Amino acid sequence: MSKHRLKTDPITANDLDDYIKSTSSDFAFELTVLRLLHEMGCRKVSHGGTYDDPATAIPRQHDLRAELVPESAATARIRLAVECKNLRPYYPLLVYCVPRRPTECSHDICRAFHLDKNHPYPVRCQTVGGWYELGQPVGKSCAQVGRTQDGKITGSDGETFDKWSQAVASAFDLIREAFNDCAEDLGEPVRSVVIPVLVVPDNQLWKVEFDADGCKKAGPDRTNQISYFVNKTYEVERTGVAYRGANPIHPHFTYTISHLEMYTLTGLREFATRLREDYWVWDSLLRRKEV
Repeated sequence: MSKHRLKTDPITANDLDDYIKSTSSDFAFELTVLRLLHEMGCRKVSHGGTYDDPATAIPRQHDLRAELVPESAATARIRLAVECKNLRPYYPLLVYCVPRRPTECSHDICRAFHLDKNHPYPVRCQTVGGWYELGQPVGKSCAQVGRTQDGKITGSDGETFDKWSQAVASAFDLIREAFNDCAEDLGEPVRSVVIPVLVVPDNQLWKVEFDADGCKKAGPDRTNQISYFVNKTYEVERTGVAYRGANPIHPHFTYTISHLEMYTLTGLREFATRLREDYWVWDSLLRRKEV
């Protein structure tokens, strides 16, 4: 809003308190997600902070970042770039899903190890199947849906797009971190998967399923988790590039984020429970085929 459209009366403590009351639920939801990440056993949890958008180089602020490490695999990492959207019951999120195609069944992982004691050396790998199964519903479009004051149904993807695209952009720093993360003392490569995440309140995430021909087959139904296809590729410049003679060894690598994960609070808790109780989840996520 332009400052010329504002009243000229000085803002008082009561005015500020009114503003805090109107916005505090959004910040409280963010803190709830922060507590949940700690409860999940995440490490390197960060709240707030800035990064340079990899597409525009403009500074942006992220909500949360965290790292999960399984007890049974000390050199495995799930790195989460988390954005929070406190949706209201009168404006929930509806995601349009179709069966996942063969070209949408993979995701990248990074294996980083020491070429020598001074130079981390990453290898981009691709895992096929496992986590992202052929034929399973995958999100392709979404909108927040509500009714206007005169009762007309309306929808928009603008606010949600801003949030989930911010999670994808925030993930770039985690990819760069993964490509330079080595555990020399552990004697094996560090395997990392980077996942952007959008978290919304319970009961505010809906999906509708279509078949490959565009005919509605199920829903709309509430859900706690949806994988959303984004297919975003980043080029990462390595630090401490090693040389073979006068030639640098792979000074640049690419990493493709195939999916964004959409969770409710309950869905995020369920994800954490599966990670704790079922090693297959880790195994399917980190099973690899080098490319």
